[in-house]
Amino acid sequence: MKPAVSVIIPYYHGKRFLPGLLKMMCSNSENLRNETGSELEVLIINDSPDESIEIDGQPYPLKIFTNPKNSGIHASRANGLRLAEGEYILFLDQDDRITERCLVSQLKHIEKADFVVANGFDDEPGGGQHLIFADKRQQLCATDLDCHYYYNNLIRSPGQVLIRKTSIPEYWTEQILVNNGSDDAFLWILMLCNGARGVINEDIVFEHVLTGQNTSGDNIGMLDSQREVAGKLRGIASPLGMRAFLRRAEYYCLPGKLQKLRYWDVGLRRKIYAVRHMST
Repeated sequence: MKPAVSVIIPYYHGKRFLPGLLKMMCSNSENLRNETGSELEVLIINDSPDESIEIDGQPYPLKIFTNPKNSGIHASRANGLRLAEGEYILFLDQDDRITERCLVSQLKHIEKADFVVANGFDDEPGGGQHLIFADKRQQLCATDLDCHYYYNNLIRSPGQVLIRKTSIPEYWTEQILVNNGSDDAFLWILMLCNGARGVINEDIVFEHVLTGQNTSGDNIGMLDSQREVAGKLRGIASPLGMRAFLRRAEYYCLPGKLQKLRYWDVGLRRKIYAVRHMST
C-alpha cells in the first residue's frame, strides 16, 4: 500500500535522538493505521556521511539515505522529498517532537488545503514552555503571505506543518540554500506566492525543543540565510514585501545600539499588521 504520509528527518550526528524519534514514528504509524487506515513511511537523510546508521525491525517502511557529503538541512530535506512516496510530507527536525496522534490530527484537518499548521509548545532557553500560538487569530496569520513579509514567520519549525507533496514547488528543491536556517521561510513564502492555501489545526501536537543545535539561535548565520532567500525570491515575491522581510532580519540579527533608530520602519510595519490582523 502506498503511504499516505512521508516523514522526512534530516540527521546530523544525532544518535542520541534516534530512540525518541523511532518511538514517535512507531506510535504515529500505529495510530494512523488504526484510525485512518493509512500507512506511514519514514526517511532519515544522513547528512553526517562519516557516521553510519543501522536500524532494524520497524513496523513501517524506513529508508535511510546518506548524502555523499555534508550538504546542509535544505539539501537533506530536498533529497528526502525526491525519495518520498507519500501524498503528504512532514519535515521533522531530529531534535523536535510530535505527539502520538500528531499525524492523525493533521490529516483530519488538512482536508483540501495545501498545508496545515498545528499548534504546539516552544521550549524556553531558561526552561519551561509556552504555546507557539497564543490564539486562533495569531495562528491564522501563519498562513498569510503578508505576515511573512511584514510581521514574522510564526511557524516555529517545519514539524508543525503537514504539506501536500504536490504543493511543494520544484523551484524550492532546485534552489538549495548554502546557509542553513531559512529554507522553511523560503518554502512558506514560495508556496503562498504560488497560491497555496493553508489551514490551521488548533490541536497541540508538536514541541520545538532547544538542544543547542538549532540554527535559529545563530543570528549572523540566520541573516545570511535570509539574504539568500531574498535573492532567490527576486522576481517571484513582492519587492516591497521582501524589502520589509530583509529589514526585519537585519534589525533582529545585526548588533548595534542604534538599531531601533535605523530600523524604525520594522516596528511600525509589525504594529500595523498586528492591529489589522491580530487585535480582538
